[in-house]
Amino acid sequence: FLLLLNVLLQIIFLFWIWQFVASPQVRRTQEEYKAYHSKVFTGSGDFVQRQFDDFVQSTSLCGFGLSNKPFLFAVLFLWVAHCTNELKVNMRRFRLFNKLPRLPDGRPTEDIVHEVDNGETGVWKEEMLLILCISPAYKAAIVILIFVPKTIVAVGLVWCGSVWLSASEEFGDMILNSLALSFVMEIDEMLFHCFMPERLRENISQTKLAAPEPVGLSHEQFLEKDRAALMEAYLRSWGFLLMTILFVFAFLRFQPVLPGFVDDIFLHCKPYLAASSEPLCYAWDSECFPY
Repeated sequence: FLLLLNVLLQIIFLFWIWQFVASPQVRRTQEEYKAYHSKVFTGSGDFVQRQFDDFVQSTSLCGFGLSNKPFLFAVLFLWVAHCTNELKVNMRRFRLFNKLPRLPDGRPTEDIVHEVDNGETGVWKEEMLLILCISPAYKAAIVILIFVPKTIVAVGLVWCGSVWLSASEEFGDMILNSLALSFVMEIDEMLFHCFMPERLRENISQTKLAAPEPVGLSHEQFLEKDRAALMEAYLRSWGFLLMTILFVFAFLRFQPVLPGFVDDIFLHCKPYLAASSEPLCYAWDSECFPY
């Protein structure tokens, strides 16, 4: 039941975030950018400083995420990396899970798990539950209820989060919004720790996948296999890094928040941002605020 509830909540929250948060934010950003062009520029496209000074005082134009591409790139990189790590962990677990052999025909499902311990007693006793094989029905259920929803949510959050962060109207909102988005990924952990009994949580923490390893390898063959696995792991990690960087570059190039954006905000906002970022009083000013 909790698995179904988790899948339902994560997908519904993803839809709600897009419908009630990200999409309205994109609309507000587009309306404000449209007003910026209609009120600050002449019909021939000439910039009018006086009109800009009046306009920027009543809007959040200079805080647009897209107005500062380096800062937005850094925030998007960290957000996409966070989602990519979820995908990476999910893929690693699926690879290990997929190595499990099929439960032999005629064997009871109790044979899937084998319990072992270290032979000690009392507080020194350590138990481990080894998953040795898997039945087709259990395998299909785990893939459908765990691996597929986690992948869908991670990919959906990459896109939804990138759009929402790019449409942020204040630089500080980008940081806060990314933190707010991450809670969707943690719904499964929250449900598990809140509603599962302690004994079950302990059993799951002791459960390991015991995928079979090749037998009869010589020492040299074992070392060669270990080096190949290590190289594959490094290449996979570098691939995820490259994929994250390329996605952020491509997203900023083809972002859907302000189609046709010509990066005409930051240059005009630079003096305003510098003035608004300077403290009114410094630490050594003892007579800054009047009574």
